[in-house]
Amino acid sequence: MILETNMTVPASLAARIEGFLRSPPLDCGRDEILFDQEVTFSDGIRAAVQVISPNSPEDGDTAWSQCVLFDNRGREISVSQPSESLIGPFHMNYFDDTYIVKVTSE
Repeated sequence: MILETNMTVPASLAARIEGFLRSPPLDCGRDEILFDQEVTFSDGIRAAVQVISPNSPEDGDTAWSQCVLFDNRGREISVSQPSESLIGPFHMNYFDDTYIVKVTSE
C-alpha cells in the first residue's frame, strides 16, 4: 500500500532552512537538528521531516534533510535517504507499505 501526506512550510521559513542546507549557522553543534516538523498519516503512523547540521563542517560536510517514520508507540521504524533540500518528496518503506511525505512551501 502507498500512503501519502503533505507538509506545507511557510515560504520564509523554507527559504531560511534551504539556506541552512547550503551553509549552516556558525553557532550550531555537530549533527544538531535545525528543523523538525511532524505529520501524521491516515493509519496513525507519524513522520518527522528534519534538517541536520553537518558532523564535520571543517571537512566540507554539509547539512542534510531526512524524514523519519515512527510507529504508533513512537518507535523509529524507517528513515528516508538523505536529501540536499527540504522541498520535495521523502519516501520511506515499512514492510510492504511505502510512505511518502510531500513537502512544499507557500
